[in-house]
Amino acid sequence: MLLLVMFELLGSTAASFALQFDLAAGGELCFFEELVPGEQVDASFSVLRGGNRMIAVHVSDPRGSEVYVSDHEGDGIVQFGATDPGTHFICFSNRRSMVGHKVVNIQMRTEAPLNISSIALRSTLERSDQQLEVLDRLVRNIEFKQTYIAQLWKRHMAILDETRMRAYFCACLQVLVAFLLSIAHHLMMRSVVRRRSIRAPLPV
Repeated sequence: MLLLVMFELLGSTAASFALQFDLAAGGELCFFEELVPGEQVDASFSVLRGGNRMIAVHVSDPRGSEVYVSDHEGDGIVQFGATDPGTHFICFSNRRSMVGHKVVNIQMRTEAPLNISSIALRSTLERSDQQLEVLDRLVRNIEFKQTYIAQLWKRHMAILDETRMRAYFCACLQVLVAFLLSIAHHLMMRSVVRRRSIRAPLPV
């Protein structure tokens, strides 16, 4: 049975992983990695448990050519560089053992060649991202100030309307008070005139 495990390694020129897995009797486990020309792969493996602790290791390039072959190893180091772009396979086989399974530990490191153009592009993108973040903060600051000014304007208009209502009420109250005072003054004058007319002596 062929099992495939894929590891995507992004964002750095070098990446590594370590893994421990069971290799069933008569089974095979393959790892595959997309490589570019000049990319280097360093892998080490060791059989921790199982029978005589011997397995087979094969590495093949995208054309199917084997770049590393070992049919009987318990541990070892695999190093190779990619000459063709595409999928490279590293396969661990326990087909010679039809009874016992193996426990295998593997450590792998891939390192891509330094790409100045991609680094320059990444630097440019980072600066662009920083500028976009600054612009975003400025826009949010302007929106906050606009909202704050709109709230102040609404508050000012509410206070102005309230002041106008108070002024109108005070004016109406003053007119009412003046009217009542005028009526009271008129009634008081009539009362005084009436009293004087009552007290005045009748002509003989």
